[in-house]
Amino acid sequence: MVAKICTLVWLTLSVFAWVHAGEFSMRVEKVSAFYVIGKLGQGSVEDKDSWIPPLWAEASGNVNEIAGHVKRANSGMPSGIWAIMSDHNETFKPWDATGGKYLAGFEALDDSAPPDGWVKWRVPDYEYVVVETTLARYGEAFSHTLTTLLPEKGLALAGAVHERYPSPDDPSVVELYFPVHHSSGTARTEYPLQIVRTASGKACSFPMQMNITPLSKSFIRLA
Repeated sequence: MVAKICTLVWLTLSVFAWVHAGEFSMRVEKVSAFYVIGKLGQGSVEDKDSWIPPLWAEASGNVNEIAGHVKRANSGMPSGIWAIMSDHNETFKPWDATGGKYLAGFEALDDSAPPDGWVKWRVPDYEYVVVETTLARYGEAFSHTLTTLLPEKGLALAGAVHERYPSPDDPSVVELYFPVHHSSGTARTEYPLQIVRTASGKACSFPMQMNITPLSKSFIRLA
């Protein structure tokens, strides 16, 4: 248990377990509510390549506009790079076959108002299973967590899965945050979540792999 530094920002309160599940590192955390400011979009899974990468390009390319609104590391870089997902109604439920909303942005100070053109969300507190992987193995880690790791621990998904990019210098590394609750009885092995079928009937998982390499090129120290 670590001390609570401030309220309603991203803060790990406790780490219940560390395991090495296959080739994926996993931990279980309770995380307080936190804020993310970024560029918001919505769309379908099938069209994700046309609308998600531009959100990252716009957010990273204009990060100085929110210099006074984001939390910073000692290096001057944003301290938390997040992709927060929700259903169309912004209730943080998983995406469905019609898609959902995607907020590409940075961990924000709790008392700041977003500038014009930016959106700020408060992410509720949850218990998360956090799985570290790479963009190259994103789909594998996502599927393995839902179908194997969560059922083995008697856990069920409680909402949309979020992404955190822990290193601006290496955007290929991603931490997947699965909000969970303890299931009663036998844990489910099938989830009506971000594993969906597109209009063409093709099975896929969302978020699917995307190239966010421009992040590492566009990030600059905040003034």
